[in-house]
Amino acid sequence: MTDLGVQAGTILTGVPTVLADHHVPRSWPEASEATVISGHADAPTPTSSLLAHACAATLGAVDDLAWLAGIGLVGDLGERAASADFPETMVPLKKAHTARTLREVVSLVNAPRRSASGDAGPALRMLLRADGLRDVVVGTEPDAAALHAARAEVKAALEAARAVPPLFAGPVALIRCDSPCQIHPLVAQSWTHRLRRQVGIGANAGFRAGYVHFAARSLGVPDLIGFLKERAPPLGPDDYFAQGHRGATGGQVRVGTWNRFAA
Repeated sequence: MTDLGVQAGTILTGVPTVLADHHVPRSWPEASEATVISGHADAPTPTSSLLAHACAATLGAVDDLAWLAGIGLVGDLGERAASADFPETMVPLKKAHTARTLREVVSLVNAPRRSASGDAGPALRMLLRADGLRDVVVGTEPDAAALHAARAEVKAALEAARAVPPLFAGPVALIRCDSPCQIHPLVAQSWTHRLRRQVGIGANAGFRAGYVHFAARSLGVPDLIGFLKERAPPLGPDDYFAQGHRGATGGQVRVGTWNRFAA
């Protein structure tokens, strides 16, 4: 299991399990429960895609798979931060492909998961078949069409959300949206360069009934998990708060919990 967080407990009883993840662990599994490959304490923090690529490299030559690690880096950190923090991966990739192509692939493969259906299947199948970035961009099969349709859906939802002005309170800028698409991380990220002093929080009340899903991003606060935990409301058993890694965190909480936090 990758990129879904680390915590104690058995996922499938009797099945050997590896967790490859870069998020700050909520708790640590026992050795009998799972083997953890974590990058959360490294500086800079590697993405789960980079951890996977490093694991594969112990088995043989994997230079032809570096583009997959690059997609994960840019998709999670953004092109600028990925290039600055992991030049050993990004420099060869940007020599072989244009930055525009890389950004295009990232937006396409992320779109199905962010769409209202949440079905990442088309993106996974495309990545399994493709030999490189160009195959994803110029593909004409049904899965490729599904990627483009999902991107158009997410783009429309994001454009509507970006028209909503933030609400300011102290060090926080809150941007509210109401969409079945998973756009709240994109909303928060889109405001970071305009709100350099605030923590931008994109909050989506339409993603799942009865819950508010939210994402926090900031250029000025290096430890967003700590920032949120200092302001955490009382949490219920179904609330997940301040998850992720220090530079990109968020959660999903019941509406009542969110209202206490927002207040």
